[in-house]
Amino acid sequence: MAAPDGTAVYVVGTAANKYGHIDTATFAYDAATGKQLWLNRYNAHHGGGQIAVTPDDRSVIVAGLVGNGRAYSLVSYNASTGATRWTRRAADAANSPAGLVIDPHGDTLFVASTQYLGGDDIAAWSVADGTVLWTTRYAGAKVWDPAAIALSSDGTRLFETGSGRNGGMITVAYQA
Repeated sequence: MAAPDGTAVYVVGTAANKYGHIDTATFAYDAATGKQLWLNRYNAHHGGGQIAVTPDDRSVIVAGLVGNGRAYSLVSYNASTGATRWTRRAADAANSPAGLVIDPHGDTLFVASTQYLGGDDIAAWSVADGTVLWTTRYAGAKVWDPAAIALSSDGTRLFETGSGRNGGMITVAYQA
């Protein structure tokens, strides 16, 4: 993911640590030269995941699977230095996060995730300290596998799209 100002590129993936366990590894590169700026790891046991950058280029937030792969964690990094700001783990047993998006003001992170036994969740998290602001689940025909999450340009509506239980695609709009 490119930084909003275009000076850096952030990449998230997996890497084995010195004990042979899989970590979520986040890299920052200079967009002009390709030089690595920083690397930080989070011991997630399953690694990889989603990434979002605040509009002011101050924070990089990464979501990855943890434990037995049935929950996700969030890690917020200082975008300039790679220093960890905070880490949080989702309270509900959710499978892989399907997407992250940050509101235009850089205050709220929205995460769409697939429940281990089916269904979807949306959670809103504070970018400043990682506290959960709210969670919801679509009450209609469930989005079985969320594929994307997006915000309207003014940040007032949140959209989730994915495959439906009985086939086809479902898009759900939430008031952000």
